[in-house]
Amino acid sequence: MINKLSSFIARRPVLVTAILAILTVIPGYYAYKGLSLNVVLEEMLPANSNNVELFLRFGEQFGGANTTLIEIKNKKGDI
Repeated sequence: MINKLSSFIARRPVLVTAILAILTVIPGYYAYKGLSLNVVLEEMLPANSNNVELFLRFGEQFGGANTTLIEIKNKKGDI
């Protein structure tokens, strides 16, 4: 059986490559169409933690977890 399979692959490498490419692309397409990445940070945090309560309390005021705040201070004089 292995000899027949290996001789078929050796005789028709383009056909075998095309079949494998189709068998790879079709499930990949359906996985891409149905794939959704939705990460909700609040659902992954521990429920009864003081830090989480602070995060939820002030999250809307400062933009939530997906925001970076940068503070700039002038060391000499006014802005």
